[in-house]
Amino acid sequence: MLPPRNRTDLIRMIQAHVNHPAAQRAFVTGTVEVLGMFPSLPPDGRHGWVIELTSKHGKRWRYSLSYGAKLEHDYVVRRANNVDLSQGSLGEVYG
Repeated sequence: MLPPRNRTDLIRMIQAHVNHPAAQRAFVTGTVEVLGMFPSLPPDGRHGWVIELTSKHGKRWRYSLSYGAKLEHDYVVRRANNVDLSQGSLGEVYG
């Protein structure tokens, strides 16, 4: 799969890999905020994007989508609660 071209692509790619039922509902009934692109995401130091989901009841989850060397096929979606948010940049997400 190619890297996300826009916010909608990014959210759909992450949503396709989230298994937590309440988080899945939050994609539909809550809010989704793109926190930015990050140069080094734990645990493996890959670069990628982070989003934050907020359910209508206030529960929050952070997820990241990161890429390895082969952008088309080598990506990972993970929980991203331990990301240093000061390192993010929205400018790199949308050009």
